[in-house]
Amino acid sequence: MAVEFVIGDGHNTFFWSDRWLEGKTISDLAPNLIKIIPKRAITQPTVAQALVDHRRVSDINGALT
Repeated sequence: MAVEFVIGDGHNTFFWSDRWLEGKTISDLAPNLIKIIPKRAITQPTVAQALVDHRRVSDINGALT
């Protein structure tokens, strides 16, 4: 079964958990990155919120390997 997201203005699509990047989540594409994102941050921002001034970069806590 395929699920397709139409982002539109980004207010109904969650940045970290929805499949908005070519049908994949950020976790699918970057599993090590998602491990260093606080749980509260994963459930919060929409794509519209996240793309304002690159705010989601501040969610990354820890070393990137």
